[in-house]
Amino acid sequence: MTENTITTEKMIQTEKTLLRCNIALPILAIVMIASSLLLECLHGEAWGNIRFTTLVWVHVAVSTGFLLLAAYHVYLHWGSIRQWSKGYKACRSKQTRVLACLFLVVLATGILSVFCFANGIHTTVGGIHGKIGLIAALVSILHCLKRFRWFKHRMSGQAFAPQIDEQKCVRCCQCVKRCPAQVFGKDGKRVVVSHPAYCRQCRKCVERCPKGAIH
Repeated sequence: MTENTITTEKMIQTEKTLLRCNIALPILAIVMIASSLLLECLHGEAWGNIRFTTLVWVHVAVSTGFLLLAAYHVYLHWGSIRQWSKGYKACRSKQTRVLACLFLVVLATGILSVFCFANGIHTTVGGIHGKIGLIAALVSILHCLKRFRWFKHRMSGQAFAPQIDEQKCVRCCQCVKRCPAQVFGKDGKRVVVSHPAYCRQCRKCVERCPKGAIH
């Protein structure tokens, strides 16, 4: 098996993993929003025969699953935790940067809320956490909706995979600068397609390339 074959298979596997992860995220986000709104409306009262305490722990379980899956999503994009800071700094999407900050706040307030709830401590942290968490979940769904083309093309098996014609490429790096998903990178002086699985299908790279080197 050649190195190119191994690389291609790895890219295909990465795309499949990203697709599964990215389908599960909005589903969990909707469930999390529903459970959060329910807790806000109940104000500590039971829901039918279900105790409020049980509903809280169900919400904690769903939220934990969502945050773990979100962390895995970030791992697929930015690599190990040590590289997350570098990935955040290199990210050009303001929405993604805001979402990352919101998740950190939600995580911190969530841990504190669970500690207080488990120990019977009454504070306003839970209410603050719920409101910030709701905002984070809504922004997450918006984040997914803006990537509708990504989902559509990959689920249909017709995803655009950008390739660079090195004979035409003049290394102006317009594709690197304009790509909203950090698909392109540099290998020495060469411009390379480093993360084809991230491509949002906007084809801005094709439009911006002055020499028509991307197809």
